[in-house]
Parts: sequence; C-alpha cells; structure tokens
Amino acid sequence: MSENRETMRGLDLPKKKPKLQLGENYLFIVGINKYNDHSLPKLNNAVLDAKKVRDILVEKYQFNSKEDRFKELYDGDATQVNIIKSLRHFSEKLNGKDTFLIYFAGHGEYDSTIDVGYWIPSDAENGNIGSYISFDMISRWLKAIKSRHTFVMTDSCHSGSFFTNNRDANRVKDRLETLASRWLLTAGRNEPVPDGRPGEHSPFAKAVLYHLDHNEEERFRVSELCNHVLVSVGNNSDALPRFGALKNVGDMGGEFMFRLKEVADKVFDPIPSLPKTDGELDRGNNDKTIGEEPNQKDEEKVETPMRTLEDVQERIKDLLKEDEFEKVFEMYDRILDKKSRRETDIIMQQSQYNGIRKQMRNGLVDPGFANITLNRIRLGLNSITGDLKEEDLAKGVLEPESGSGASGLDDQERQGLIEQADLLKKKLNYFEKEKIKAYDVNQKFALDEEIKKIKQQLEDIKNKL
Repeated sequence: MSENRETMRGLDLPKKKPKLQLGENYLFIVGINKYNDHSLPKLNNAVLDAKKVRDILVEKYQFNSKEDRFKELYDGDATQVNIIKSLRHFSEKLNGKDTFLIYFAGHGEYDSTIDVGYWIPSDAENGNIGSYISFDMISRWLKAIKSRHTFVMTDSCHSGSFFTNNRDANRVKDRLETLASRWLLTAGRNEPVPDGRPGEHSPFAKAVLYHLDHNEEERFRVSELCNHVLVSVGNNSDALPRFGALKNVGDMGGEFMFRLKEVADKVFDPIPSLPKTDGELDRGNNDKTIGEEPNQKDEEKVETPMRTLEDVQERIKDLLKEDEFEKVFEMYDRILDKKSRRETDIIMQQSQYNGIRKQMRNGLVDPGFANITLNRIRLGLNSITGDLKEEDLAKGVLEPESGSGASGLDDQERQGLIEQADLLKKKLNYFEKEKIKAYDVNQKFALDEEIKKIKQQLEDIKNKL
C-alpha cells in the first residue's frame, strides 16, 4: 500500500461521521393588538412586529410560507383554542431533523401565588387565568414537538418567568446544529415590557429585526442574535431581555441557526468529533485553551500608570478583549473600594466564571454553550466597567501626574480644567451610549466624529494637568 495518507493507531478507530441531515423548517407567528375583553389594553405594534418578523424570516432565511409548515394567527384568530391547536399541529408534523421557530407578540401575565407566567390569547377574560395559556402548558407542547431545534421569541410582559423552572468555525456550528436545542428569547425578565409608539416597533422587535436584517453570515447563531438583542434593548428601554436554553424539554446543548435562503439546504462539513482537551476552550479560537503559557512578549509588557477613571476602564476592557477573565477579576480585587456596591456585582460574575470553568475542565459542558456563558460574563463585566465611578475605586489606584507640566497652573486654573474634563466625560459617556442605540449609519458617523473630538479635548486637558 503506497497511499500517502495519515493513519491512526488503535483498535477502536472512529467511524466516518455522517453529514448533517437537514429536515424541514416550520414557522409559527402570533400577534395580538386587540382583545375581546376591552378591559385588556389594546396594543399598538404587536401585529406589526409579528408580520415584519414573518416577512424577514420568509424572505431572507430558511423558512417559507407553505401551508403545512407555516401558521400565523392575528388578533381575533389568536384564540386560546387556535394557539393550542396550532401547537398540536406542529407536534404531529415535526420530526428529529426539523427546525421550529415561534414568535409571539401580545400581552403576558404572571401569577405570583403559583409562580406561573402566561400568554394572553385574544379571547381571554381579564383576571381569569383559566382563559390564558400558561408557560407550563407551552413548555409541555415544546417537549412534545420532536424537532432538532426549537427557538421561541416572545415579546410579552413577564415572559422571563418562562425560565424559572472559518473551517473551525464551521465545525463548531455543525456540531451545535446537530445537537438538539430548545431556546427561548424573551423581551424582558419578570416585568412589563414596552410596546413602542403607535405605528413603530417595540424596542424588542426593532432590535430583532435590525440584527436579522443586517446579518450577512450564512449561518447566524441564535446566541449571537440574543447577545445583540440584549445589548440593543437594554440601551433603548428599561426592560432587559433574557435568553438561554429551556430546561426539561429536550435541549441537548445544540443551537438554532438562522440560515440564509441560498444556504438553506447546504451541507458544510462532515460532523466532526470535538477534540478532547485538558484545558478549557477559549472564545473565538477553539484550538487555544485557557491556562496556556502566556507569550513571553506579553509577560514583558510594561503597564502604563492609571491616572484617570478612563485609564482604568480602558485597561479592564483591553483585558476582556483578550479573554483574560482571571486578570480582570484580580484587577477588580485590587482596585475596588470595599464599600463599593460594584463588589457584589463582581462576586456574582466571578462565581459564574468559576462555575463554567469547572464544568469545562471536567468536560461537562458543550463548548458552544460555554462560549455563550463566557459572552454573557464578558457583557456583564463590560457593563460594570462602563458604569464605574471614581468613588468606586480604592485610594491610591489613580496615580498622580508626574513631571513639570502642571507647574505653570495655579489652583484656580487647575480646578477649572478638572471641572471642564468632568463635563466632557459626561458628554462622552452620553454620546457613546447614543452610538450604541443608533441604527442609522449617518447618525453613527456623526456621533463618531463628536466622540473623537471630545477624546482629543480630554487628551489636551490631561496634558495640561
């Protein structure tokens, strides 16, 4: 045998992995503005949101409007009976290769006595929970629907109570798309959520539509969509979305993918076995492990003094960009004043990080889910860092400016520059938040220019001080 082919040693050689077997794609859309019981407030945008989500899913992604794979219910048609009949229909149609997406927009309710949340159908009686559809019942139907992937987006009040109870990149996506998943994205926690101005979209729907519309990846991971929606909605309203896998309904650590129309049936790579490692997979590079020996050049890097709050924030965010979570926690342990309220926030994030590290070390968690968790921790730490105040810092963290640059300033001039810098920092913080909210390209460009100008002014004041 003269074949120039790599061989493997061992008796239990792995069998050739099958290619991903794709099934059908099913879509269920519900939007309710008007309720038969007029004591239930009319909504402005639920139907508009639901139809717009339907349009982008059918036009851009793998879904179509074939009658047996698609159902939509609006206003008077979205009764308790019709919603449950539709869920039964899908439970009878889907099999283990299929993909199922639900979008619900309408009122929701929560009963604290029995700790249960509800969707409110159009024929519900206000206050009569027997006429609602409980999340417990919906979870039972989700368990009965034997799809490979089920993803639920729900834009309703109290929907968070659902949760109580490259080639390498392609390989990870193949693995995640192969394993079963049951994911939920809600517009808020256990709280009311905004509906938006009449004729516009709710903040939740606006964010979902924006990121689905602007996505250019062939396969858009649901975790990426959820992360984007969390940030967008959190910056545009008081509600804070929640997302993740649903428990006890068949999730196996996989992940739903929004496939562009042109790759709806494309097979990317054979499904590989994920490599086993004693370390922990790092975000963004599945061959690198947390705990690897650092590069010698990194060890020799000399840190510049931190003279301002912005220096501290920039140092922490730079570490997060490099996935240096442990260094971030060490730094916070050093710089935080023990009386700061931020200390509890950091302890919570560190507890989550230690938990996922332990699971990764013991091989108890899917790498994709681990990366999602690390993304959440990164997002939380970024938010904490952005909200830091100088009073949160321990004494001595900020080093005074050295040299003779300040010798020409009297106390009044120095105080004036400090006050000017404080105003500029507030202005900078405002513009940076507005930039995150902005969807318009021209608006983003204008804000970028303002941010650059303010940063230059701050740099000039820093040099004078």
